[in-house]
Amino acid sequence: MNCIIAVDEGTTSTRAMLYDADSHKFLSSGSMDITQYYPSPAWVEQDANEIYVNTLACIIGRIEAAPAG
Repeated sequence: MNCIIAVDEGTTSTRAMLYDADSHKFLSSGSMDITQYYPSPAWVEQDANEIYVNTLACIIGRIEAAPAG
């Protein structure tokens, strides 16, 4: 089975979705929250390393969830 992993990097979470490339069917998804920091009024910051680590973890989770074959 051929699969596609799509990554959605949002403002509050990282999400990865797994699709069957042949049938175009959705198979599974996983997500992780991203910490938001508010250093000043009307400012929001995020840790780039946290985004990177969460993205890798979400992708690895979808690879592990992929059907064998």
